[in-house]
Amino acid sequence: MMGSRTEPDPARLERLTAFPEMCATVLPTTFEPIVIKRGEAGHWPLPDGMTIERINTVFTATPAHVAAMLVGSMFGWDVPGADPARYDAQGRPLRS
Repeated sequence: MMGSRTEPDPARLERLTAFPEMCATVLPTTFEPIVIKRGEAGHWPLPDGMTIERINTVFTATPAHVAAMLVGSMFGWDVPGADPARYDAQGRPLRS
């Protein structure tokens, strides 16, 4: 039996448009450089010959994007911490 294909959630797609296609950062637990892809769980190793700064420049990823994408990749893209509007220009959480 084939699985049914569901239609994309328009609200989820709208939220994801706030992010660049990908960004790079350092994994907080191991300090390894990683790549995060918009809307996907987990992370990937930084490709050889690339730097965090280069990837973030190419994809126009701000520190707020990077902070929110790290949260989204670990805890889901629908949690409050996966919203770049919740971070300042340095990627630090805004105080409420």
